[in-house]
Amino acid sequence: MSMKTLLGLDSFNISDEEIMQRIQEAYKKGSDEVTFSSGSKTKRINLTKLSPDGLMKGYLNYYSS
Repeated sequence: MSMKTLLGLDSFNISDEEIMQRIQEAYKKGSDEVTFSSGSKTKRINLTKLSPDGLMKGYLNYYSS
């Protein structure tokens, strides 16, 4: 399943790579959302404040002991 399908952006003329790039840029800027627009259509994606690098990174050694 593509990123476009997961986010409901099938009708937008944008690639999965561009979607991920815009989300990554928004995280770096500390934004709460990313807005995609195509003609009269607009889709807003809310971002979480969780680290996109991974949720379990801090618990790497927790379960191994």
